Amino acid sequence: MVIQKKNWETKQIDEEKVQEIKNKVDIPYFLAKVLSTMDMKIDEIPDFLNPNFEKYKSKDPFLLSGMKESVERILYAIDKKEKIVVFGDSDADGLTGTAILYDFLTKIADKTKIDYYIIDRENEGYGLSDRAVNRVLKKKPNLIITVDCGTTDVEAV
Repeated sequence: MVIQKKNWETKQIDEEKVQEIKNKVDIPYFLAKVLSTMDMKIDEIPDFLNPNFEKYKSKDPFLLSGMKESVERILYAIDKKEKIVVFGDSDADGLTGTAILYDFLTKIADKTKIDYYIIDRENEGYGLSDRAVNRVLKKKPNLIITVDCGTTDVEAV
């Protein structure tokens, strides 16, 4: 195994800002220190730490452009036992989204027809690159579902 050496750069901590956050928001020092590195106003921090999820419950996913057609295509692929590859980005939300979708699909479809692919940023770059798509095509999918990537990668699509 090859371990690559990487240089880590850390943000400089503004102690004055940390103390201001700690005192105004009444939170532990360590949390104030973490939040001080984020691009957030102090008056936004309480809502960030205590979000109101009620406002998100009423959002209808079918209001998203193309959602109905996408769901119909996925259901068609499952019904016809087509091979589906979930193509995910390698960052935290891409990995999480890919895992959730893959887990769901393997529960409602023939497990042998569901596969996944995570982008290798070192060798394939970011997003839906030609190199990554060519690797996925070797799996001979009938349908590729992208997670956290692909919306601006028109050429690769």
